[in-house]
Formats: sequence, C-alpha cells, structure tokens
Amino acid sequence: MIYEQHQGFSIETNKRSKHYSMSEPHYHDAYEIYIPLSGKSTLMIGDEILCIEPDRVAVINALVPHGNFSKTEHERIVLYFDKLFLNNYLTHEAQNIYLSLFTAKVIQPSSVNFKRMQTYGRLLQQEYLEGKDASKIFLFHGHLHGEDFGFAVL
Repeated sequence: MIYEQHQGFSIETNKRSKHYSMSEPHYHDAYEIYIPLSGKSTLMIGDEILCIEPDRVAVINALVPHGNFSKTEHERIVLYFDKLFLNNYLTHEAQNIYLSLFTAKVIQPSSVNFKRMQTYGRLLQQEYLEGKDASKIFLFHGHLHGEDFGFAVL
C-alpha cells in the first residue's frame, strides 16, 4: 500500500485477501478515482451502495462521505488529487470539464478503455514509486472523459 501526498497527488494500491470493512465512512478534500484490478468491492458513496468490479470505475467527489465495505477478495488502485494539483496543471475551464466527471459516482468504460485505465493506473503507480511527476493522470482522463473513448454513466 502506498499513500503519500506529492504535490497534491497520491496513489494507493491494495490487495485484500478477505473481508474488509471500514469502521465508518470518511471524507476528505481529495477527489478519488477507484480502479478495480480484480474481485468485487462494495462502496458507499454519499447515500448510495455500489458494487465496483473490473469494468466499473468509481469516481468520488471531494468532501463526499464514502467507505469500502467489501466481503470478497479484491485488488485496486486509488488515485487521489486535490485542487492544488489541478491548479498546477489545468486552466479553470479545463478543471471544470475534468471535475464534471465526478458527479457520476460510477462510470463504465468500454472493455478496451478499462484495460487502458488499468494500464495507466499501473504506470502512475510505477512513476509514483520512482518519485516522478504524476502528470499522466491527464492522459488517463482522456480515457475517462473523451468522446472518442466513450463511457456509460450508471
């Protein structure tokens, strides 16, 4: 597991081999992109309970209560970033476009794009471990938000 702030960005990876439940929902000022790699996760986001498995990605807005209450083995990558990170890389207009994605809670990209997202997640993880700039998140965003990549809002 990795969770360390680096210029407004951090990444967490975890593989849980058994039942896992947070004691209580939590919230913070970071946005989250939750990418499942294997298994199923049960997430509470706001007032909804959602099943996240490989083909769905959870997007959690800043300051929204959420938690993981999974009953099965699962592995995931979670990207965290805050306004400071966005301010360093995007114009105000681009930030608004980017953050519009976070109203969905769950997106379902095509299988090809989901595999790309997993690949980018792993690349981000490797870059992060090596102390490199995490700017690939915006390439990643193209697969989440770009019309040519398409996704269904659930």
